[in-house]
Amino acid sequence: MIRKATKEDIPRLMELLHQVNMVHHQLRPDLFKPHTTKYDEAQLQQLLSDEATPVFVYDQMSVLGYAFVRIEQTQGDLLLCDRRTAYIDDLCVDIESRGRHIGRQLFDYVRRWAKQQSCQSITLNVWAGNDPALAFYRKAGMHIRKTCMELNLEPASARKEASAKPKTKVDSRVQKMVLVIGKQKLPRKQIMADLGLSRNSRQAFIDHYWKPACEQGLIGLAYPNSPNKPGQTYRLTANGLELYSLLTGKDWL
Repeated sequence: MIRKATKEDIPRLMELLHQVNMVHHQLRPDLFKPHTTKYDEAQLQQLLSDEATPVFVYDQMSVLGYAFVRIEQTQGDLLLCDRRTAYIDDLCVDIESRGRHIGRQLFDYVRRWAKQQSCQSITLNVWAGNDPALAFYRKAGMHIRKTCMELNLEPASARKEASAKPKTKVDSRVQKMVLVIGKQKLPRKQIMADLGLSRNSRQAFIDHYWKPACEQGLIGLAYPNSPNKPGQTYRLTANGLELYSLLTGKDWL
């Protein structure tokens, strides 16, 4: 169900805000710092207490997504017509819950709410390079309103180290394993079988699939505190699920 966020949701909102920030950091490491959030807990409390800045959450036993909204109104301006707009400040779906149309449900909920608030339109910003988000909003019926242009005056050699840092290349064998696991939790034997590896290929599996995937933070144990647990299974991490989405072209939200 979709409801208004409460103060009890703040810890979970902070986790999701971290996910959004890392998407932006990966797109523009010269602009966005890693491992931080757009708002701190005090700012979130203030937003949640203001009727003009509601935060809606998709709650299914836990918060799986959110939409930060604020009302923007132009009235009596010398140039602009009187207009009431619902601005989506942020919309996020937990990386492990994407592809379930949660984002679309949140967007449609905001659309209905905006109409009830007598808004004439909904607006938001999408960073260049975030193609999945742009495709999602186009599919929801949105169109380009204006374009923010940029001319970077720094030479490439003078930009921040993080901006110039090359991304780690993911081996094709690791990509294949990511596709095999997907959103499942699978035992090693099943993964090897699905990869077309024989039982005698365990060391090759470890050397060429498991170790590289672990080193790149793409795969982990379902029960990390009990590595030798009977029935142990493997699952993708948040980074692994992000790669899975890129490889399969699944819906961003």
